[in-house]
Amino acid sequence: MLMPTALLGPTLSLEPLAESHREVLRHLANDPRIWEFTVVTAVGDAFDGWFDEMAQQQASGARIMFVVRQGCEGPYLGCSGIYDYHPKHRHIEVGSTWYH
Repeated sequence: MLMPTALLGPTLSLEPLAESHREVLRHLANDPRIWEFTVVTAVGDAFDGWFDEMAQQQASGARIMFVVRQGCEGPYLGCSGIYDYHPKHRHIEVGSTWYH
């Protein structure tokens, strides 16, 4: 099971997705260009479904979605996730990444 933890750095910080991120991400995700080459979208009315799905997958331990931020207190930039964790094979996938 993947356990969410913050990864804080001087240039970028990754905060595990939380309900408190919903509105800032709604604003950032509302650009159709972000989703042009993806199989999902989070523009407009589709945002809550996308957010709820990512939060559910994180709660189940299947994925960790990180909200990417400039530094520790700067603006939010987008999201990235890790999933498909196989400790025996030392394998993890990074994806679901988008930036405003």
